[in-house]
Amino acid sequence: MTALAMFGFTVNDIFDYHKDRAAGIKRPIAEETLSRASAVWLAAALLFAACLLAVLAGSGGMVVAITSAALFLYSPVTRRYPLSKDLYAASLCCAPLYYGALAGGGAYEWSSYAVLGCFVLGREILMDAEELSGDLRGGVRTIAAMLGHRCTMRIGSTLMLVSAAVLASMVRGSVVGFSAVATLVALVWVLCMPGLDDQMRVRLSRFPMLLGAVAVAFGGA
Repeated sequence: MTALAMFGFTVNDIFDYHKDRAAGIKRPIAEETLSRASAVWLAAALLFAACLLAVLAGSGGMVVAITSAALFLYSPVTRRYPLSKDLYAASLCCAPLYYGALAGGGAYEWSSYAVLGCFVLGREILMDAEELSGDLRGGVRTIAAMLGHRCTMRIGSTLMLVSAAVLASMVRGSVVGFSAVATLVALVWVLCMPGLDDQMRVRLSRFPMLLGAVAVAFGGA
């Protein structure tokens, strides 16, 4: 799944080369530190590695195949239908949890996927608000272009906080419970800390997201 995620990010940056350059996004492919031809070879190698590891794991191969196709189609689909971008990304982020359950011979309740998807959806909406000016320069009209920066920030923050609160209430166990509570506390700090700009809030939200992922993975099985 790690190799597959790297494949997805690489393919996304290849497809979004012109948009990222127009938006002034500083990524290796957009800045031509890594050529698009080299990036294609990198993406192919990552996809091959992901498929090989899936074969060695012995289960969940169909999930890997479907996720690979969804990652490849992400940029073309969301460029044509930009309002689908956030839900698309949230759905993709549920794939590793489902694959982990198949490969490990376990299962997760629907609530685990709902909490994970809701958190990622909120963070993607938050990113739309922060990236509004760049997206407009790149010709992409996300939900932030329709609702405005302030309203989009409130929606994204609310979804993240609600999902973190639900996670803290549903998991059991001292270590997992601590991770879930830490997710909520860290997220409140990131979203409410005065003096932080939106870009820094989005960056720092990765840490509560990581804590929440640990809580979901170990507490929802």
